Amino acid sequence: MKQGFLFSILICISLHLQAKKCVLIANVIDRSSKEVYLFKASDNPFKTPEKGSLLQIKNSQISFSFDYDIVEAYMLVFKEELDEGAYNAVRFFPSDTVNMELFPSEDFSVRNKIVGGELNKFYSEYIALQRNFYKGPLWRNKIGEQKALEEAGLFFSEEMSSLMKQVRSAKEGKKELYAKMSELQNSGLDITPKGKTVKSGLDSLTDVYYSIVYKELEKNQNEAALFIMYKDIQPAEKNNTLRSLINKNLKWASHQFPNHPYTIQLMTFLKNQERLKDEAKFVDLYADDAKGNAVKFSSLFGNNKLILLNFWGSWCGPCIAKMDKVLPLYEKFKDKGFGVISVAREYKTTKSWQNRIKENGFKWYNLVELDNKYNLTNSYGLVNAAGKLILLEPSSGKILAIDPTTEELAEKLAVLL
Repeated sequence: MKQGFLFSILICISLHLQAKKCVLIANVIDRSSKEVYLFKASDNPFKTPEKGSLLQIKNSQISFSFDYDIVEAYMLVFKEELDEGAYNAVRFFPSDTVNMELFPSEDFSVRNKIVGGELNKFYSEYIALQRNFYKGPLWRNKIGEQKALEEAGLFFSEEMSSLMKQVRSAKEGKKELYAKMSELQNSGLDITPKGKTVKSGLDSLTDVYYSIVYKELEKNQNEAALFIMYKDIQPAEKNNTLRSLINKNLKWASHQFPNHPYTIQLMTFLKNQERLKDEAKFVDLYADDAKGNAVKFSSLFGNNKLILLNFWGSWCGPCIAKMDKVLPLYEKFKDKGFGVISVAREYKTTKSWQNRIKENGFKWYNLVELDNKYNLTNSYGLVNAAGKLILLEPSSGKILAIDPTTEELAEKLAVLL
């Protein structure tokens, strides 16, 4: 008993020694805000607001201290902005003392000052580099070309322009319109040939920007550089250059910070981006049924020749619109060997999920992942979104298509079934 007690004390002492304290002092200038949230930068304030600490702003000042054991990015989010549904995060890294001057959102990226430690200095330099590049003449000229084409009606395709007009004037049915716009984008039919030339120029400049940034990350190799890589996961999903740069820099990251949560997320993302391709093997994982029982995807394949894995969320309008368009195909081909497994990404409660299934008549297999229980987001390359369609062949486990349009899906079903 005595040995166990002493061992517990030693563990507590060890944990206490690992923890560090950050003192945060901020002057709030030219804004009448009364409260601000403190989150980890990896948190989602909309979906998990309970993770934030609500700080009071008294006499235009914030004074707060908190303990941390891992050096990672934090952010301040003003309460009134979060309540209004859009916010500009003030990101920083903990140090012994961090001093800030915080200005209104419209010019905070230029005027805000964050001082305290080398990581905040490096991150401020990165923000300045980003701002200077995208406000520089090369980028402004290309953006000017795009705007000129848009004003002349020559940038977006006729079908895309029509959908955009419908969205602006519609009071209802916007989800369906957004789904059609998404399908046009996925099929490359949203932009005219002239528009694609301008977009290609912008994409090339973006690649130049990333190359400049990642040279700096490789030179510095610190936690702020690691966070920038982590933050770039979402754009890297569709940018091969950025994905390659992350992969290259991950060598030093995995050596310097092998157990850091950012490193682990990056390694998982890259691994699953590689294995989630056409003709690759699908990832067989679990989600829960309506009763909370864990169900393996493959256990629902049955004798179906084709399975559509549909990742969505009851809060994702475009996802629901896509599912509504899949429903007629399911009814048409379900007796010929076509099955659908829908996996919803939900938070806190499954009530909205269950209501949506009932209202829209989704009679296929419906599973749910509550509060990222199974980490499906990373495993299926969903990054921060919910929507993805994966068509696979159960007999071979091969992925036949990723995010096919409704027309493409209909064609494959007609040919293969």
